[in-house]
Amino acid sequence: MTRTAPRFWYSALVFLLLAVLIGMASKFTWTNLDDGVYAMMAERMVNGEIPNRDFQSGTLGYDLWVNALAYKLFGQDLYALRVPLVGLFALIGTFLFRKFGAKGLFFGAAVAVFFVAETYLQFINPTRNWYCLGLAVLLFWQLERWSALTTGRLLQIGLIIGVCFGMRHYSGVVLGIAFTLLMYYRSCFSEPVADDRSVFAAVLSAIILLGCGLFLTAMTYAVFDFLSILIYLSPLLVLVGYLLLRSQLGSVTLVRQLFTAFGGFLLALVPIVVYQLLFADLTVWADEILAVSFNTLAVNSKAPFLYWEYPLFSYLGAIKFDVFYPYLTTAYWTLLNLIPVTLCVVFIKRIYTGREMPAWTILAVVWAYVGLHSQIYMHFAYMIGLTTVGLLVLFELRSVIVRTLWSAALLFTSFVGVYFHTFDVKTTGYVSILIGGHTPEQFAYFDHPKIGIYADRRVKESMEEAAQFIRERTSPEDTIFAYPMDPLIHYLAERRSPLRNYNPPLWVVADYQREEAAELFRKYPPKAIVVNRGETVFNGNLAAIVSNYVDFETAEPDLSNLIYNVYLLD
Repeated sequence: MTRTAPRFWYSALVFLLLAVLIGMASKFTWTNLDDGVYAMMAERMVNGEIPNRDFQSGTLGYDLWVNALAYKLFGQDLYALRVPLVGLFALIGTFLFRKFGAKGLFFGAAVAVFFVAETYLQFINPTRNWYCLGLAVLLFWQLERWSALTTGRLLQIGLIIGVCFGMRHYSGVVLGIAFTLLMYYRSCFSEPVADDRSVFAAVLSAIILLGCGLFLTAMTYAVFDFLSILIYLSPLLVLVGYLLLRSQLGSVTLVRQLFTAFGGFLLALVPIVVYQLLFADLTVWADEILAVSFNTLAVNSKAPFLYWEYPLFSYLGAIKFDVFYPYLTTAYWTLLNLIPVTLCVVFIKRIYTGREMPAWTILAVVWAYVGLHSQIYMHFAYMIGLTTVGLLVLFELRSVIVRTLWSAALLFTSFVGVYFHTFDVKTTGYVSILIGGHTPEQFAYFDHPKIGIYADRRVKESMEEAAQFIRERTSPEDTIFAYPMDPLIHYLAERRSPLRNYNPPLWVVADYQREEAAELFRKYPPKAIVVNRGETVFNGNLAAIVSNYVDFETAEPDLSNLIYNVYLLD
């Protein structure tokens, strides 16, 4: 019996329930760096300032436009920046409910809940990564619907990839690679067209495929160990090798289609380029985008634990703390890590047997690379949702028992993820983050017109005290410097940094950047240095500059609380 998608009213109900639940959860937690950076830039844009002219952004800019619009429309506080994401993930969840609900309403609901719970709710934050994930879902939904790719549709594909690139250029490149590999993969299962081959197209196609594989490998090799290579890199390499041997490399039509999509990609960038030409400096913009890209590679290092190690360290934490719930989080991390492992095995088997796979599976194998270049906790959330979708579409799941088991596993991980991670005040220890906890009593509402969310009570009280102390002892035109970085202090104290950015460890890396930073400190000498004692990011260039103003070994702070030391300067 052929199953159809759930009725409209079921979908409408799912959307409303997800929107309410996501909206409530979005009132909790923050990340000093991300929330502070996005809020500062949105506020400055709403006040008429221009990215890359008045401050550094490090992105092409579409993410800034979205955040600035949200900040203007939904209230000028941190929660306003999350409102578009509430709608986005409610929409994605509803789409997945309709897609998988054809196999059973309960199963479709479980997939929808899992996707939302293990992506956005694990890192509630207005980061551009979430918008890129939404664009990836949009692209492959379109590719699933379209049986033929007309010129108009190819231009639409290019536009989606271009907007993703304009949000976060690395994610845009990964999405473009996913589409490219899918096009060659589909050619393996279509009849070749007579008089549609050329040596030039074959050579160009081989270069494109090898370039895609080498780029993704180069971006991630530094954080790969043997198991990571087996789980994540081997499917990509097997896919590229398969395409080199089996796809229609010499197809002129295929190459033309790729270049048509590339035309749509370029069209997507026209508004932001014109914006920079009219209001800022295009060369400065391009230089700063390249600078942040290379600096990210320079300062990013392997996370304390790789993804596959999460269950082990969660289990060790359970033994150490002698409480029950870490055993649940151990099972949680084990189940989540089994998803990419299973996808790897099934994917390679399907390649070997020559059975055609859905577009979602190709996307899942490639999209994983948006979260693999550092393997830090929140990057796992960027990839696991689509990895799961890419795995589930490979199975028929005709048995009620099998669907029920899958639903139970998905709902279990969703519950543990939300209960022990979303509603847990994150500590600085990485093992503590992996173990999680349920500490809603440690959240306190930050009743400030520029905040409007629940945050760690201890951080809230320390930050309020430090911000008020600074406001009372400095003037609005004075600068302060949060060392090594804490943009929320700038945002709450309403005092700017001497620098043009709010993530200095990522910017002050090269010699010329150090000299530029030192010059800005001399030009706009800070009236206060605020040290976040819990921040572990270190940058030697920044340390050398700040030491000219404060000797931390001998100077006594003018204010010291649980989180901050504040040093007032003459």
